[in-house]
Amino acid sequence: MIYIIDALFHVRRELERDVTGRAPRRIINDMLATQAGDVNIWCWDGAGAKKRRQAIFPAYKSKRLPHPDNIWPMVNLLREGLAFTPSVQITVPTYEADDVIATIVRAYPVTNKHIRSQDRDLSQLFDGHTSADFTTELPPDDVRLYKTLVGDASDNIPGVKLFGQKGWAQLTPQTKHQLKAAFNGGDARVVAMTAEQLPTAATRNWLGEVSNAVEALKMWEIVGLYTIPEDEMTRHMVVGQKNQAKANALLEQYLL
Repeated sequence: MIYIIDALFHVRRELERDVTGRAPRRIINDMLATQAGDVNIWCWDGAGAKKRRQAIFPAYKSKRLPHPDNIWPMVNLLREGLAFTPSVQITVPTYEADDVIATIVRAYPVTNKHIRSQDRDLSQLFDGHTSADFTTELPPDDVRLYKTLVGDASDNIPGVKLFGQKGWAQLTPQTKHQLKAAFNGGDARVVAMTAEQLPTAATRNWLGEVSNAVEALKMWEIVGLYTIPEDEMTRHMVVGQKNQAKANALLEQYLL
């Protein structure tokens, strides 16, 4: 089994759950105890990770609060400690952890994989060999279209004006197929023409404007997950070497 870990999310969750302050030691010990045949891959945001999408859609994640300052010493400690475990860490500049995760999933289509995350965006990667720490009723193939049309407040993506959950519920499978084809084609004029398939006059009128279709195409682009070139993944990969003594010595420096 390949365990693909949304690293910063996982660290924050474990630190918040553990009131003893010993979460770093527990995480490192868990990685040292990795079973034969299993692989743990820690996926981190690269430097400037949001800028790639913000260059397309400037409002992307613009309202997110920064992570608390006190998390970073623990993150740095864990990244150093993971190098003494049989874990893999990947941090690719200008790419988000989600893109690293997506690249790994696509590289191993018939290998069993489990994503350690609660990020619903990643459900677009689900298939017969890929699961996560959560389940969803939304089919994987609909996730990208759903986020484009309905929006996602957590990422500051507005979606199509006045569409919402009610509009989504009224879409037929045929209409979804036509909309996906139009967005995949990347031509705003075609997207605008496809707006005739939407369920209400307000949404048809909004998306029927080419300038609005351009904005919708931008949303379609940023809610998708990029595949990172293999050479970049390899260049920014750190493969740990199991060394219990060095891991313990590092943790003991911090009284852990």
